[in-house]
Amino acid sequence: GTEGPGQPPLLHADQLTVRAKIVSVLHHQISLRELLIEHPVVHVQVSADGKNNLPTAPPSKSSSHTNVFDLAVGHVQLTNGEVDYNDRKTPLAADLYDLGTDIQYGSLPKRYDGTLSYHNGRLRYAEYAPLPHNLDLTFSARPDQLQLKSFNLRVGSSDVNLKAQLTNYSDPVADGEYRIRIHTDDFAAMSPSVSPAGDVSFTGKLHYRNVPNEPLMRAVSLDGQLGSEVLRAVASGKRVELRELKGSYRLADGNLVVPNVSVQAFGGSLTANAEMKHLDSTPESTVHAALNRISLRAIQQMGGEQATRQAALSGTLSGKTDAAWKG
Repeated sequence: GTEGPGQPPLLHADQLTVRAKIVSVLHHQISLRELLIEHPVVHVQVSADGKNNLPTAPPSKSSSHTNVFDLAVGHVQLTNGEVDYNDRKTPLAADLYDLGTDIQYGSLPKRYDGTLSYHNGRLRYAEYAPLPHNLDLTFSARPDQLQLKSFNLRVGSSDVNLKAQLTNYSDPVADGEYRIRIHTDDFAAMSPSVSPAGDVSFTGKLHYRNVPNEPLMRAVSLDGQLGSEVLRAVASGKRVELRELKGSYRLADGNLVVPNVSVQAFGGSLTANAEMKHLDSTPESTVHAALNRISLRAIQQMGGEQATRQAALSGTLSGKTDAAWKG
């Protein structure tokens, strides 16, 4: 890498084993039987001005274009890997341990089947406490498609599960299903004044199609449902509880539509629908919400004991509100 002599190298490995077989001396063809990498350690450093220690690849002098499926690497194994990533510009840092992968080649049809995992990872953002995380995934790759059979990322008590399939590597199209469960307690340190508690789940389908000269936001579409049994947070120093949160959403062509969201709170309920257009440029947003039998007594209690002593409110509040803004 481009790091100085007193800094750890970009890449170091305790041992590299390569086993090859000569297929044809006449045609200069070989196949890799096995590639074993023991205890590779990667150090990626990004300075405050955005410069990193990754070297620039020199221009290739060869016109050869060997297909990785024709190369037919019989077995690839990486064991006990480590990654140290330190981005001072973001600021973001990550440490991964027990990084490993095992990939096997099959000839009928040509494909690579493999696993990738790491455990005991640490993700740190700014001054917040590091979040422990683990990753496990299995995949199968063929010349015409990549199948992500399972992807499980666990961050604290939160987890992300994904299954997807990608076709046409030169002009990729991907479809998949996801399930995300966010345990808000894991991220309470990022908003101590709110102190969130409870779980929120997102389930749905995703689609990606490469669109030339268009931002990523227009290439990705999502359809899904969100829900939570109980969410708790702090507002005005008082604990607020939301129950039976549920709704749906759709992201497509850079627009986010939330046609219906409902939640039970303050002894009544709230329903809403929202739309945010042009997320890839200057967003334009509209929200329509309705309150149904919200307890005035519950709202007053949010003001504290002093307000309660002066006057006690009773009854319920119902109504509608519309809002719109740009930017």
